[in-house]
Amino acid sequence: MKFPLGSVTFNFPLAGRRGEVGKDDEGQRLLELYGLMLRGRRMEGAILELFRRKEMNSTPHLGIGQEAVSVGVVSNLRQSDKVVGT
Repeated sequence: MKFPLGSVTFNFPLAGRRGEVGKDDEGQRLLELYGLMLRGRRMEGAILELFRRKEMNSTPHLGIGQEAVSVGVVSNLRQSDKVVGT
């Protein structure tokens, strides 16, 4: 499922699959969720490294250690759901 945000589109392969995954797919779903959490951790690590090298002007507000929250929420979104960041 793709979620457009301005000129950027985020692709979440598991979004919208809530209730559609059978027991045979559970292991694959868990691996995909783990992969998304790992991707988020790596991205935030890269942002932190840019900040440490003074290649960013503002302080990043990272969620390292909180990846399961965002992946859990996003993986259960439906196409009609709206998300607002504050």
